[in-house]
Amino acid sequence: NGIADILFGDANPAGHLPVSWPHNSAELPLYYNHTLTQAPEDAPGFTSRYWDALSTPLYPFGYGLSYTTFSYENLKLSQAEARVGATLDVAVDVANTGNRAGDTVVQLYIHQRAGSASRPVRQLKGFQRIALQPGAKQTV
Repeated sequence: NGIADILFGDANPAGHLPVSWPHNSAELPLYYNHTLTQAPEDAPGFTSRYWDALSTPLYPFGYGLSYTTFSYENLKLSQAEARVGATLDVAVDVANTGNRAGDTVVQLYIHQRAGSASRPVRQLKGFQRIALQPGAKQTV
């Protein structure tokens, strides 16, 4: 009864997209961790016969739905800056603010501002799936 259970609310979906989902096939390729040069939303009035669609996806990488809601607060870092070769511990409090039990996938993204090699704009560095009852809170 998999799909029927989800449609009728008997099961609470918690999956997240492993890819970015474009508005249509003309927007391909669409990567979650790379920006395109001169995206129209970044340059009002810019037109191109090669590319003039918005670069924001319909559903971004990591997007997911649930029949409950979650809040994230109290982000804590073990140090103010990440250093080469050093470990940076990250923690965040996640609370189920809805009225149903549910799972969520806590995702950690990183961005390197400068370096000797070009890095992706945004990179998924870690994730953890957690299950929370209504009103429950967990530090991840």
